[in-house]
Amino acid sequence: MPYIAKGIGGKLAQTIQHKSAEIESKLRGNWPMIEVYLQVGDPYSQLLLEYLAHHFADDISSSRNDVNKLNITIRWIVDKEQDMFPEPVMLQKYARQDAHYLADKFGLKPPIELPLTASHQRTLSFYLETITKRPYTTQDNMEVLLKALHHFTLNPTLIPDLGNKLAYAKRSCDYNAMNLINRGHYNSAMLYFAGDWYWGLDRLSYLSARLGISDRQTQSTELKTDERAYATRTSLQVDNAGSSPIILYWSARSPYSYLALMRLINIGRKYKRRIEIKPVLPMVMRGVHVPKRKKMYIFRDTLRESQKHKIPYGFVADPLGTAVENCYALLDYARSQGRYIEFLVSFSKAVNAQGIHADNESGMYQIVKTAGLDWQIAKQHLHNNRWRIEVDANLKEMYSLGVWGVPSIQFENIVVWGQDRLDRIEEAIINDPR
Repeated sequence: MPYIAKGIGGKLAQTIQHKSAEIESKLRGNWPMIEVYLQVGDPYSQLLLEYLAHHFADDISSSRNDVNKLNITIRWIVDKEQDMFPEPVMLQKYARQDAHYLADKFGLKPPIELPLTASHQRTLSFYLETITKRPYTTQDNMEVLLKALHHFTLNPTLIPDLGNKLAYAKRSCDYNAMNLINRGHYNSAMLYFAGDWYWGLDRLSYLSARLGISDRQTQSTELKTDERAYATRTSLQVDNAGSSPIILYWSARSPYSYLALMRLINIGRKYKRRIEIKPVLPMVMRGVHVPKRKKMYIFRDTLRESQKHKIPYGFVADPLGTAVENCYALLDYARSQGRYIEFLVSFSKAVNAQGIHADNESGMYQIVKTAGLDWQIAKQHLHNNRWRIEVDANLKEMYSLGVWGVPSIQFENIVVWGQDRLDRIEEAIINDPR
């Protein structure tokens, strides 16, 4: 498994994938196209459409290289696969407030708060599909779509009757949904270009870099902390009992949790803030199904994020099951020795970047020694189940904050989901007078 992951995530494999998709498109007589999958009612889709219409299309048209031969096509989807989203109500509530933060960061209009009924959402989706120009969606057409989305979200009873166009709209939206699945994804506010996926505004910088166009807006979510500093630190503890801690809800299996942990260490050290790490069980070990397409996207996305932040990743030994239990069984021991964060970092690196299998004593021996702990003592704790009480309490606490997945980070009254929002945590720390 680790070698398969390393092969899939290697630079050569990525290059081959990109070039193959581009060559295939040109052989069909088409210049590679950016496909954009949007959904009515998704605030991230609304922001992405506005950014494409007002900024990104201009960036492409003003480019002096082959990029100006690119075309964009908008595809509307109606329904998403339910098993991809374990807590849809919580997600929708969180997405609305998170999208407001993104709108402010990117200088966009905040998404419309008024939620549509399911019936109106479908009707508006079908209408927008009929007025979307194909095969290429022009910048002017994007403006028309954006205005229609705003107007009819606020006035759903005014959505025009499609008449005999309704059957076409349904077939077209169904085709879009199948195309999304066949290309390997499941979410809205997604851009697809020549073999790779990019989620909304958060991943647009990768597409801009790949196309060689200016990236005027996306630097607004970068951290002010030097993200390479963690590699030179021998002690990871920060003792500042008088300040509010940064709380990280973390899973031993989550690659995004790994990135968040490594990045938060820098933030904690720079601003002299304690980091409290609260482990929870991985979703799969809570009985939540995670489909293969979702796992593959997460792997590829973590890979490029890790490269961006100079964090080793890709030689993965999936710790699902016994390995996670081994990690959690040693929480109390590592904490008692003052090496709690060091142990979690050692485990995270081992399973995400070093291909070490933690479901056996050989792998755990390496992890424990790297963390500066005594293996002879540690192995006596491996089979205890006391950790389950703590981990269950952490999960309930996390849910009480309005978040359901990891990594989730709390600083005072700010709660964010995902390592993409560490800039918001950093801003809150900077503005904290204590």
